[in-house]
Amino acid sequence: MVNVDRAASLNRLGTVLPAADHMDWLDYARFFSALCVVFFHYFFNGVANGKIASYGAYPVFGEIAKYGYLGVNFFFLISGFVIALSMQKRSTGPFVVSRFLRLWPAFFLCMTITATIRILSQDPDFAVSLSQYLANLTVMPQIFGHANIDGVYWTLTYEITFYSMIACTIFLRIPLSNILLPWLLGIVAAKALGLTGLPLIGTHYAWFLAGCTIFLITREPGIRWRYLVLFAAAALALYEVCMAADGLTARRGTPYSAWVIGVSSGVFIALFLGATLSEINRLKLPFARSLGLATYPLYLLHAYIGYIVLSYLGTEENKLILTLVLIVVMIAASVVVVYAWEKPTASFFRAIADRCIGKPLALLEAHVGTRIQALADRMRNPGAASRDMVGPRK
Repeated sequence: MVNVDRAASLNRLGTVLPAADHMDWLDYARFFSALCVVFFHYFFNGVANGKIASYGAYPVFGEIAKYGYLGVNFFFLISGFVIALSMQKRSTGPFVVSRFLRLWPAFFLCMTITATIRILSQDPDFAVSLSQYLANLTVMPQIFGHANIDGVYWTLTYEITFYSMIACTIFLRIPLSNILLPWLLGIVAAKALGLTGLPLIGTHYAWFLAGCTIFLITREPGIRWRYLVLFAAAALALYEVCMAADGLTARRGTPYSAWVIGVSSGVFIALFLGATLSEINRLKLPFARSLGLATYPLYLLHAYIGYIVLSYLGTEENKLILTLVLIVVMIAASVVVVYAWEKPTASFFRAIADRCIGKPLALLEAHVGTRIQALADRMRNPGAASRDMVGPRK
């Protein structure tokens, strides 16, 4: 049981926030994670994998930037927290519609821009077919046997899988807290059996679990077993990234330190938890909303477009200044995507999503929801259900 006095005290400190509150620091955390990935691609991976062939590696920046891929895991942690927040007091239809509006319109434009620039580059390695483009409109082109237009899109499959699980819990009226332990045990079992490719319990999903658990801790900090779940999820996530160090060293031809990976990842998790349980929640930070909204387009746009620009214009002499300028341009382009595309088209896409997704799900939920609720009530109180079936004795 939650200690009421302690919960009230924590509430006064800002630990437990209303679901509607916007946390500016969270937008900064998103933007930081995106920049980690951008630096990884521009200062290390582009040269290392041969997509930037006009100059050589960065001897100093490259040694730091090669760890920037960890920003993807940070994204997954943040996503777990944010989705757990956004699912509160929502039915299935509005939740799915909100996820569609956040993912697809920006993806459509950024993927189309990337495909166009790939075609205009006339580089055989960046050629795009019509069938590949059409398959990418689904966000998961692998289903149709095609590669992503941009390599960074692989993470969207993980996000959509996670969203689908959350949508199912909403539809089945299962509290998020009820799935924490089964989810954790599933991840442990998958790791023990080497089934790292399974959806929801395979590689990377411990980060989503940790994010969801942190959210629930911030809402009800007195429930101590959730801290144990968080510790276990964080331990699994850290074990996963540290054990990958040798494989990364062999695959990328440069040494990766498991200590650097583990410490940097652990510090991010600790800082993230600390921020959610502190007065930082109430800070109003400059440009937070714009940076948060621009993070997703920045992630979608930067990689292959950046490789093409740096390959065509980069030299040993100008590579640093060109890369820094390109990062600024990419950030500016991402802001333009938000304010010149996402916001002006929001009502159009919402009308389509409500009609094609929201209303059908609402009808389905209305017909099935009461039966699911009745079944859940019987499972929670089987004795009462038995008495109802037998009826009153005369």
